[in-house]
Amino acid sequence: DGKGQVCEVEDYSDAIAIFASGDRLARLRADGSMEGTSGVSEWKDVISVVFSANTVCGLRTDGTVVVVNPEQASCKFSQEDVEGWSDIVSLCLPNFLYGLKADGTVVAMKQEDAEAVSGWTGITALFPGMNSGVIGLRADGTLLCSDEADAAATAGWTDIVAIARCNAGLFAVRSDGTAVTTSEDPAYDVSGWTGLATGTSGGQEAPAAGDGQKAD
Repeated sequence: DGKGQVCEVEDYSDAIAIFASGDRLARLRADGSMEGTSGVSEWKDVISVVFSANTVCGLRTDGTVVVVNPEQASCKFSQEDVEGWSDIVSLCLPNFLYGLKADGTVVAMKQEDAEAVSGWTGITALFPGMNSGVIGLRADGTLLCSDEADAAATAGWTDIVAIARCNAGLFAVRSDGTAVTTSEDPAYDVSGWTGLATGTSGGQEAPAAGDGQKAD
């Protein structure tokens, strides 16, 4: 429930993915339907979802996007803001929504964000930056950052296959299974990590090195 308490939920045995943010919970079924937080039960043909505190965004099989705001009073955007989006293959929601298109270009909901990513090409995955920006991963393992602070912090990073963030900073996995981070906190030292999984799944914030433990 967002306060460290265990909550009982109904049978989710038919779920192929579960999404949670704060006290909201939703499941994605194999048929592309959704159930859970307010407004998603009418969605069809959904293949992935990104959550924020007050917005749920779903990607459909046809490359279009659906948006619902369970709390209308505090919503940042709505369905109208993504009506023209097409050929989307993944979503990223660091603050406002970004979409990765099948051709490797990126679209963004806010005009200033759209301008920041307008020249990006060859992008294979999107990850949230430390602030409200987005990080684009290229096929060659290099990065593009919409936020100047993220760009400065990750300058020189190469052979990257995945990125995650936590309060301590950005963490990335390299193609050789090692890791690198922007954090200078010794508790988050990943210099000795090896053998990390190198699968890529962009779009959503994920814990990385949060407990400061080294991999076997």
